[in-house]
Order: sequence, then structure tokens, then C-alpha cells
Amino acid sequence: MQTPTVKAENTASTAVTSLADVTQQANNAKQALDAAQADNDAAQGALANQQNEVAKDAAAVQAGEKAVAKAQTDLQNATSENIAAAKQAVTDQEQVVSAAQEKVATAQKDVETTKQAAEQANQAVNDAQAKVDAAQATLAAKAAQVAALKRVEAQAAAMKHQAHQAALPQTGEATPAVGWMSALGLAMVSMLTGTSLLKKCHN
Repeated sequence: MQTPTVKAENTASTAVTSLADVTQQANNAKQALDAAQADNDAAQGALANQQNEVAKDAAAVQAGEKAVAKAQTDLQNATSENIAAAKQAVTDQEQVVSAAQEKVATAQKDVETTKQAAEQANQAVNDAQAKVDAAQATLAAKAAQVAALKRVEAQAAAMKHQAHQAALPQTGEATPAVGWMSALGLAMVSMLTGTSLLKKCHN
């Protein structure tokens, strides 16, 4: 059977080991959070780049549409000598606009895909942050428990020391056994003396 002191020491030792495990879990959660944040930063950066490309492509479409409008105006004003060239200019500009519109449509699809990835990355950051918060709370609670057990361990050690000191013979005092025997001897002497006095009084 364990004494209270040994039990306190073992409990504190177990708690310290558990604290180390919880600390490692908190560190792992923080590393996972850092990785998730890095992924999120990359996803957000890719999304911003693609959105910029869409904006550029949209601007190219607008410029192409203006060029088509001008070519159509030129076609209306063309003379019989250059009407064929004016028609070709309109066709060329329409092809440019069509290609730009296809590029915008493709870029917008890419943006949606990247946007979903960025949202998932952001959610991963939130989940990782929640795990870090939970791990930190657990760590704080475990640290408080260890501190309390350490105090109990220190108190148990002090009591053990006091008990040990009390068991040692003190200077100028008899040992517990000698003291007990001396008290018994005095009691016997008193009893015999009292018996003798009673006899004298009776006589």
C-alpha cells in the first residue's frame, strides 16, 4: 500500500508526463495551423492573380468591341475600292473579341474553382485555429493541475521530513522507548510508596 507521500509523488510524476503529452499536442496543433495558413495564403494569392487576369481579359473584350464598332463604321463609310478590306477588318476584330470572350469565360471558371479552394483553405485555417485554442485551454488546465499536484507533493515531502525528525532522539531527551520505561518505573515507585503509607496508617 502506498503512503500518502509516495502516492503524491507518483501522481505528480504522472501529471508531468501527461503535461508533456498535452504540450506536444498543442505544438502539433500550432504547426498544423501554420501549414493551413500557408496554404490559405497561397490559395488567396492564386485567386487574386486569376481575378486580375479576368479583369485584364474583360478589358481586352471591351477594347475589342470598340474596335469592332469602329470597323463597322469604317465599313459603312468604305468606298467600292476598299469595301473588301473593311469587311475583313470587321471579321478580324470580331474574331479577336470572340477569343477574348472565351478567355474570360475560361478564366472565370478557373476563378470559381480557385475560389472554392481558397474557401476550403480558409475553413481549414479556422478549424486549425479552433484546435489550437482547444489545445491551449487543455494545456492551461493541465499546467494548473500539475502546479497543484506539485504543491501537494511538496507538502507531503515536508510532512515526511517532519515525521522523520520527530522519530529521531532529541538532545537532552530520552528515546521514546526509554521515556516510556521511565514513566512506567515512576508509576510503579509511586504505587509502592502509596501502599507502604497506607499500611503505616492502618497500623
